[in-house]
Amino acid sequence: MKQIITQVIKEAIKSLYSLEDTNFTVDFPSNSKFGDYASNVAMVMAKVLKKNPVEVAQEIAKYLDSEATTEIKTKIAKISVVGAFINFTISQDNLWNFVQHKGISLEPVKNNKKIFVEYGQPNTHKLPHIGHIFSYIAGESFARLLSAVGHTVAKANYQGDVGPHVAKALYGYIQLGQPKPTDPLERVMLLQKCYQEGSSAYDEDPIAKKTIDDINKKIYTHDPEITTIWKETRQWSIDYYQTFEQSLGVQQTYHYFESETWERGRSIVKNNIGKVFEENEGAVIFPGEKYGLHTRVFLTKNDTPTYEAKDIGLNIQKYEDWKYDLNLITTANEQNGYFSVVIKALELCFPELVGKVQHLGFGLVSLSTGKMSSRTGKILSAIDLVSTVKERVREVMKDRENMSEVEKSKTAEIVTMGAIKFAFLKQNIFQDMKFDLEESVSFEGKSGPYIQYTYARIKSILKQVEIPEATNKDGSQLVLEAEMNLMRWLSRFPTIVLQAAEQLAPHIVAEYTHQTAQLFNTFYSQCPINAEQNKELQRARRTLAEKTAEILKSGLNLIGIEVVEKM
Repeated sequence: MKQIITQVIKEAIKSLYSLEDTNFTVDFPSNSKFGDYASNVAMVMAKVLKKNPVEVAQEIAKYLDSEATTEIKTKIAKISVVGAFINFTISQDNLWNFVQHKGISLEPVKNNKKIFVEYGQPNTHKLPHIGHIFSYIAGESFARLLSAVGHTVAKANYQGDVGPHVAKALYGYIQLGQPKPTDPLERVMLLQKCYQEGSSAYDEDPIAKKTIDDINKKIYTHDPEITTIWKETRQWSIDYYQTFEQSLGVQQTYHYFESETWERGRSIVKNNIGKVFEENEGAVIFPGEKYGLHTRVFLTKNDTPTYEAKDIGLNIQKYEDWKYDLNLITTANEQNGYFSVVIKALELCFPELVGKVQHLGFGLVSLSTGKMSSRTGKILSAIDLVSTVKERVREVMKDRENMSEVEKSKTAEIVTMGAIKFAFLKQNIFQDMKFDLEESVSFEGKSGPYIQYTYARIKSILKQVEIPEATNKDGSQLVLEAEMNLMRWLSRFPTIVLQAAEQLAPHIVAEYTHQTAQLFNTFYSQCPINAEQNKELQRARRTLAEKTAEILKSGLNLIGIEVVEKM
């Protein structure tokens, strides 16, 4: 509808004023009582024509009302002017056609691209923390939204499996006598403990510091003794992260590791000394000040590559593996400055990548309460977060009498992830956020469980009575405000998805699904469905409920949340 309205306005402008290529917007009005769509075209044209914008709005509206084709008139019931805005109200028949149609038809973008989305990026030999789970959730939602509107998407993870943090973990592991736990969770908990003890020793003990630095060098030189320990403990982490990603519903196309990119990155930097990079006191730097950025080290005095050099190697490897039009890298916004330098250096080395690599810095996560504490040391791990939320979800669900213990357990897993994902995605992810435990698991507030429960409620309603499918005429029965509000809201879904994908804003979909659930619950409280005696009206309301469930499921899926049939 947005595209149709845009096109008819362009035709009106051409006919009335002999003008083309005018930039105006067609969007949802701030108040739905004005209509379904509103355009600011009159304000834009008034500046060009040097006329009163209200007068221009009235001229365009009058032309549209009189010259619109029969096809347009069947889709748009009313064109009105409010102030200088032209408002459009969709016809009842068109709304009903949308509701009655099974499936979600999304208009693909015209200029579809090959887009690499990199997210997750937890280091081996350490536990994932809240920032990593945020990255997984945000990156997965980006990938799903971009794919939904027609882009070809490849998903990548990049993990640090070499470097100082690994050396610290191996030092702690050696000091503990190299124990061999068999449980996957015990293994990663052990590695986290070893890393923490190695970090403390590095800061406090000069002898330990030298030993750890030596271990770090031996990792890069493939010292046999250290390599054996490194490979074993690295595999522990990889095995755990595969399970962790599955629990998040994440399946990534490519998995990269620093151990696979560092040599290439170092070679690229060395080959560009004197052109892009400079030698400085034995190290190799990128002179960022020349470009209004920070100067950063890419090769140390020991000739080992820094994170910056490894990222250069990574992004070239990604381009060779899958020639992307756009490469999106998601990390916390505290790395914005870092990636500005890396991307500039990359573009200077490889001009064909100019404008193709983009960093998306999401906000930092904090807790709204001190109730959640880490069992693992200085960080609140993702394990702690998931287990704490799951425990609270089980408390909320313990009195569900219509569910077996197996059903409760399976449902609790899905609801837990829905609670966490919605809590992270319900606001602009590029801003800092606070995670509120009680709010995240509420079955009544702005939460994932509330929307999941609404979906399950609809499915329960639809199972109670078998009713024939609605006819094309049944939609005329829907005249109450709650019915019309829900129909109009549902019709916005394709536009909402396109908007969220264009802006890389999953919170737009999260907010939409929440309001959909609210509008349905208002509708259901005022409009009986199975108890309705008028069969045409009953069929129409059931069809409206069915469409609501379909859109709730599709919307939640776009942000990585599963639904359940019973709660």
